[in-house]
Amino acid sequence: MRQFCKVAAVAVSVLSAYFGYLYLHRPAIYLRRAWDARLVMGLLDDYYKEKGEYPLLPGSDVPIAQLTEALATSGVTFRSRVRFRDLDETARYVSNTGQSYGLLYHFSQSGEPVTCIIEVNAHQSGWWKQPHPCPW
Repeated sequence: MRQFCKVAAVAVSVLSAYFGYLYLHRPAIYLRRAWDARLVMGLLDDYYKEKGEYPLLPGSDVPIAQLTEALATSGVTFRSRVRFRDLDETARYVSNTGQSYGLLYHFSQSGEPVTCIIEVNAHQSGWWKQPHPCPW
């Protein structure tokens, strides 16, 4: 019985360490996309404060690269200089009215492709067939 308790204690310790490590490092999966999203959202907030609406771009949704280009040439004074590390080429932006917007991101989690959406001033908008909210 004593031997079993030792083995069980070691097994619990190893599993706790493993799952603790996974939990603490879970944000690393999303880190680059979360960083990009926060930068874009900050730029959009600055734009909204100055212009009173979010950018309305031609087409129903546009790549994030096109959005950042439009923001750079908008004449808006942003709070800080922004440098994107590796802009997500597949990310998308949509704003139909200028009062709300959505960002669509794709990433890989455990080898599986994941698509998620960030909606600002909108809820269950139906953009991109309403994927799950982004985990960040």
